Amino acid sequence: MKNFYVLVRPIATGTSTGDGPAIVTQPDALTMRHVNNGDVTLSVYAPNATSYQWRMDGVAIPNAVNRELVISDRKPLSGTYDVLVFTDNANYTLSTAARVIIYGDGSKLIIR
Repeated sequence: MKNFYVLVRPIATGTSTGDGPAIVTQPDALTMRHVNNGDVTLSVYAPNATSYQWRMDGVAIPNAVNRELVISDRKPLSGTYDVLVFTDNANYTLSTAARVIIYGDGSKLIIR
């Protein structure tokens, strides 16, 4: 009889580990009007961070791995954003959630 070992790396599921970096500045919630070519920027500051992963409504955003997340109004996405801030692959801190609401201009009625 032989032993079989399976080594599994934990994945970030929304709970911070004890050895993650301290977040000094959390992302801020905001509401914005949908304006052409306007962008919204969320940011986080953690001095000892080595990498980041932004999420919207708990789902990782592809290629959103920087300290700042730019949300373009060309693709307005209202939702709850947070970021996992890593010191290595296993130790991270989850930021507070920032609710972002982007609303359109609505209908315009022109009377002549």
